[in-house]
Amino acid sequence: MNWNKYAFVISSNHRQRILKELHEKPRTPSELAEELDLSISHVSNLLKGLKNEKIVECITPDKKKGRLYKITDSGKWIVKRLD
Repeated sequence: MNWNKYAFVISSNHRQRILKELHEKPRTPSELAEELDLSISHVSNLLKGLKNEKIVECITPDKKKGRLYKITDSGKWIVKRLD
């Protein structure tokens, strides 16, 4: 696996928290914001970075609202090493 992706995630406590939440089940940005007590814009920016690194993916890209994000295989590999 790519250790650069792992380093990207561990450099941010918020990225780690998002991955752990998504490891349980797919979620919307607003669900993540509420569960993690973060602003929706902050969560959106974090998801954008994780998506660019192919650590998470949007599974409902055609929706304007309520997009669902899930963890990728790379993300699962990273989560296993976080604990």
